[in-house]
Amino acid sequence: MEEARQLGLRKNYDAAIGKLDQALELFPDDIEANAKRNEYQSAKSIADQYNGIITVADQLYENKAYKEAKAQYQSALAVVKGDAYATDMIARLDPLIAEQDAEEAARIAAEQEAARLAAEAEAARIAAEQEAARLAAEAEAARLAAEAEAARIAAEQEAARIAAEQEAARLAAEEAARIAAEEEAARLAAEAEAARIAAEEEAARQAALAAAEAERQATIKTMLDAADALFNQEDYANAKVKYQEVVNFDAGNAIATAKIQEIDGIFAQKAAELEANFNNAMSAGNSAMNAEKFAEAITHYQTALAYKPEDPNATAQLAAAEKAENDRIAALRTQYNAFIKEGDANFKTNTFDKAIEAYTKAEELGLETYPTEMIARIGEIIEQNKLYELNSDYISLAAGEARRFEFNKIDVAVRRSNYIIIKVRNPHPEKTFPMIVSFGGAGGKNGGFVLPIAATEEEKTFIFRIGSQYKWFSEDNTWIEIISENNEVEIGKLEVSRSN
Repeated sequence: MEEARQLGLRKNYDAAIGKLDQALELFPDDIEANAKRNEYQSAKSIADQYNGIITVADQLYENKAYKEAKAQYQSALAVVKGDAYATDMIARLDPLIAEQDAEEAARIAAEQEAARLAAEAEAARIAAEQEAARLAAEAEAARLAAEAEAARIAAEQEAARIAAEQEAARLAAEEAARIAAEEEAARLAAEAEAARIAAEEEAARQAALAAAEAERQATIKTMLDAADALFNQEDYANAKVKYQEVVNFDAGNAIATAKIQEIDGIFAQKAAELEANFNNAMSAGNSAMNAEKFAEAITHYQTALAYKPEDPNATAQLAAAEKAENDRIAALRTQYNAFIKEGDANFKTNTFDKAIEAYTKAEELGLETYPTEMIARIGEIIEQNKLYELNSDYISLAAGEARRFEFNKIDVAVRRSNYIIIKVRNPHPEKTFPMIVSFGGAGGKNGGFVLPIAATEEEKTFIFRIGSQYKWFSEDNTWIEIISENNEVEIGKLEVSRSN
């Protein structure tokens, strides 16, 4: 039940249900275990449903199906109310959806404009053809009239020939009129042909204008697409150049003009952010310098110089921090060498607990990996010379509870070199408390020592040279007992070993 509770707190519901099933095999009717199992099963179902929806939503987002992705994230919020991730993704999708809608509206408008221009060109062509047909009809009518007039004149000439020669002058005049009419008909025909050719040329000109406008709109769209791509990549400087090219090509283009204004706003914001970030980094560096945290100050001053390269104040402060850090490290080096000398001396005499203490102090100075390597080496030596492994998996001791671990007596020839190794975890890292380790044999307790359990949740390894205690090497000890005072404690590996 306790393992299930811990797993449930970490939301590892499958493992928690498994532990509850083990508990229910022992007590099938336990009310708390059954209730917890139902609770975790319900939580697991909700988590599985939520994760399934989020997986679909994330895939739609990757595929740029933003509206469908938003619907899925909203479904996830219906499963897990107020979920931060789904809420954040919906906020991120809203501008993307608006941008897609704007792009679609622009594309539709361009297509409608091209269709309108094509329709106007077609109407101009039809009107030209109708005008040419009208002029041709007028020319034909003039020709027929001329022919009728010619027939009439011929008839009159024939009548005049029969009537009298004195009509010759009149007929000559009528002949001149006939010739003039024919010339007029020819002139009208020529005008009609010229009108037809002019109408066809005008229709061709209108079509060329429509095609040129369509090509111009396509060029504008291509230029806008290139600028939008750079804008979406946050390459604002080059994007602004491209939008300006659109404005130069199409004076007053509303989309490009708005984008240029937006980029100018972004530049202004970035300049303000850069100044704020620089000031924050300098302030943090100065605070770290005042607190004598020189390495931290160096990092902050380097960050400030990343925002404003070659800034004289930041450069000077960085140089001062580096000098102070170098001076600090030089002072630490003296301490480090003393700890290493002490650790090496104890290592050579197999006084491993004191050697580890000295190496740990050197390790905390953070200058080299040598002390860490020596601590690991001591651990390997002790592990290789292990006499008894009294415990391996972690067990929990309640406050005041005693746990005894028994073993066979140890050969007196190796007792003086004995060590006890204990791994401990503090399940309540907000507390510090003592843990008592006792040892004894058939006659009772012979001695012991106290370990301070620190306020940390990290595993702590204690290596205690038990062989230095008189009652350990002088008596036949066969048990070790651990008692945690005032607080629960978890005991891991417990071994009795020797230095050689």
